[in-house]
Amino acid sequence: MQPERDAAAQKTPPGDGSRSTNVQQAVEQFIELHATGQGPDPATFAGKFPEDLRKDVLLQCREFLAFDGLLGHQEWQPTPAKEAQGRSFGDFVIQEELGRGGMGVVYLAQQKSLNRRVALKVMASGLTLSKRHVERFRREAAAAAQLHHPAIVAVHSLSEVDGTFALAMDYVAGRNLADILDDLRLANGDSPTSIEGTLGLAPEKGYVAECAMFVAELASALAVAHAATVVHRDLKPRNLMLDDRRQVRLLDFGLAKSLGEGSISMSGEITGTAHYMSPEQTLAKRVEIDHRADIWALGVILYELLTLRRPFDGKNLQQVVYEICFQEPVALQQRNHKVPRDLVTICQKALEKDPNKRYPTAAEFEADLQRFLRWEPVHAKPASATTRVLKWMRRHRTESLLAAGLLVFGLVMLGLFWHRDAQAGELLAAAATAEEQGDFKRAEELASQALAMRNDEATRARHKYYAQAQQTRRAEANKEALESANLKEHDREGAIRAALGAVDKFTSLETRSAVLAALGSGSVARPLLGEVDGKLPRLVGGRWSPDGTAVLLFGYGGHASLWDPASARRLALLVGHPDQATLVDATWLDTDRVATVAIDRTLRVWRRSSASLERTVKLDGVPSIMHADAAGKRLLVTTYSTETNVYLAQVFDTATGAALAPAVAHAQLFVAAVLDRTGTLAATCGGPEVKVWRTDTGAAAFPDIAVKGRVHALEFGLDGNVLAIACEHEVRFVHVASGQVVGRASHSKDIYAMAFDTSGSRLVTGSGDLTARVWDLASTDSGRTLQITESTTLTGHATAVRHVGFTRDGQFALTATGDNRGALSVFDVDTGRGATGTRVHHFEAGQSILRAELAPDGQSVLALAGVARPMVWDLGGARGVLTIRQSGWAGALAFDATGNHLVTGGSDERLRLWSTASGGLAWT
Repeated sequence: MQPERDAAAQKTPPGDGSRSTNVQQAVEQFIELHATGQGPDPATFAGKFPEDLRKDVLLQCREFLAFDGLLGHQEWQPTPAKEAQGRSFGDFVIQEELGRGGMGVVYLAQQKSLNRRVALKVMASGLTLSKRHVERFRREAAAAAQLHHPAIVAVHSLSEVDGTFALAMDYVAGRNLADILDDLRLANGDSPTSIEGTLGLAPEKGYVAECAMFVAELASALAVAHAATVVHRDLKPRNLMLDDRRQVRLLDFGLAKSLGEGSISMSGEITGTAHYMSPEQTLAKRVEIDHRADIWALGVILYELLTLRRPFDGKNLQQVVYEICFQEPVALQQRNHKVPRDLVTICQKALEKDPNKRYPTAAEFEADLQRFLRWEPVHAKPASATTRVLKWMRRHRTESLLAAGLLVFGLVMLGLFWHRDAQAGELLAAAATAEEQGDFKRAEELASQALAMRNDEATRARHKYYAQAQQTRRAEANKEALESANLKEHDREGAIRAALGAVDKFTSLETRSAVLAALGSGSVARPLLGEVDGKLPRLVGGRWSPDGTAVLLFGYGGHASLWDPASARRLALLVGHPDQATLVDATWLDTDRVATVAIDRTLRVWRRSSASLERTVKLDGVPSIMHADAAGKRLLVTTYSTETNVYLAQVFDTATGAALAPAVAHAQLFVAAVLDRTGTLAATCGGPEVKVWRTDTGAAAFPDIAVKGRVHALEFGLDGNVLAIACEHEVRFVHVASGQVVGRASHSKDIYAMAFDTSGSRLVTGSGDLTARVWDLASTDSGRTLQITESTTLTGHATAVRHVGFTRDGQFALTATGDNRGALSVFDVDTGRGATGTRVHHFEAGQSILRAELAPDGQSVLALAGVARPMVWDLGGARGVLTIRQSGWAGALAFDATGNHLVTGGSDERLRLWSTASGGLAWT
């Protein structure tokens, strides 16, 4: 037979006979070729025939391919000389038995009319007498036939021969999940705490990931079924297979139910396999069972895959039903400690006993599994503490009753001692108040009385602390008060700082008198931002104007203010945002215009000269990052909408307030956003890629740059021709005109910060490898060819370098560490001298440095937020010229345009102006 078919496949194109006969012969020839696996492209095949036949030949060949794809292509096998011996069932010849179930027997059969192998499910002969079971068999065929998904086995026909019914479906070669689980149990023992082995789906990804992938594919198939209003109702390992192409397959829709049809189950009948049935199924009430029963079964299968044990596995049917309805399963991580918390949360949500608390759809179940596989945050939330307690109480009723009894007994006993304990607590509270007032003598007396009533370790420690502190702090405070008195005549500012330090240590008549003596009559105290409606807001930040004649302060309270740094006089109060709206950021656009963004989802532009609101721009969400170009004409704002979970970046024209182009959407929270100096291009990162786009159109300048890992910073350099992307341990340099990567620089660990010098030809990077490095960038054709050379390695850091910068003249580089061992260092990086890379100053802050800033003149440097005693250095002389002493930590600070003055603000809600030349306090 095969030689005859090969000969037919090699026939020359027909050229005689009637037109219809020629077309039919041509199509038959194409079918012969296709059946032997030699099928050519239809257009190529039709080109062999006369021009007047080509159109009809091509059309009918394509129709055949569409029909063949619908049925599932079966490669042609030569017919043996003698038909295979076997029992016939209508159009089918049964070859062997594949398995048995409650509804019938599944055979491997040969369909004679189409000459293909199929799986033939023959209904058990005893069930054919029941109209209800016949209808269930018919519904299985109807349910599966209308579904199309790679994981759902296709059903081809429903046949009846002599009163016996049979379904013909695709034959799938592979293993069912039940056999795979049996092998894994045999390999891992009875009670494994972690699973070793593979499902055979994707061994390279690990067993836990395979389990998530397996269930995700099932959820995808069920989403298709549920969309067609079909509920499976009998999911279990025996109905799931992994075929020889590593495709998950879903079998047996014998209990499937269309949501649009009535139930064929008898009242009170349990439908499905007990261990995998949902609570609503096991109770067998007269209630509607919807698609969420399948989601429960998927949760049971996921639990069993991850632990090799069923979550509900009683000794008999009644015990299994009771556990499903009223008990919680053993914690998944208790049985397999390698399962990540997010996957545990997903499984727990699918196994909620209340259908309304499960995933509402299989598609959302699949989406959360895919998020887990991509290491993204899942939408399912862990059960609250209250919920976990209630579930524990249901699972341990006896223990719960015992615990309740012990609790009542304990409350009674506690009540007996409550009065004395309350009195002791009041005495200790009074002692704490006395401590805050600096009266350690009174605090010691009160602690002594409390000790007589409650002689515990904490009270004894408090009494001992007050006694020692009274002596030590008084001695230290008296020493600083004496120092203040010695400085008062020739260094009044220093005397004030010493007296304030004495009050910080111990408040007494002597230390308060020292402050008054040092202040004299020449100092005034003012609120930080000014009271509005009787409220004193907290400071978030400050910005000097470009000409150095005004300071912009912003924070809580919904308003910003402009100050004259010379006289400490408030010039204007910018009121427009709601009172409760915190200002996230503010910036000077030029010497007369200011922009602010706040959590009220608005961008506002103000005039300094008139202290008036020029315009308000409504934002699509809560702002997070704001960045202006060098001229202040364009402003980049990133937002997040809590209602729609959309992250947007948009550029506005500061002159009109209009958006230059539609907002650019991002997948995740923004981690970096920057404009080039001209405002022509924007670079943003909010997800697994960096977007570089034109601000006037919103269109991508080139395809998104995929990054693996967390991006820490973005910077434009080389006159805006190159974009530097700091991602994990590497800086990637991208040519902004073409989007091509033109160079790389790397550390051995994550790079946390980077900055270009004013020329844009040198870059300094700070890393977790305890070093900072200076890179020289050389380009001869606007960044298309980039030569990168590491010129200097800055060492000597005890922890990760998290802040870097250059002075304006490029002579010095600044590095700062950001943990509890915070330190600030200044390095000589001037390439014109041989001392490049030498550390010229080092300051151990002892606290986390949250921010470090250079003076505009490039001659001094300041450690800012997180340090209670900031310091200013003369970089030329490599010496400290000013140490700022204030109560509380420094939270906001900025230099003026000349670097001669600086403003500090912090947790003590006071604003101070300092002279960097003399170290004197100009005003508070």
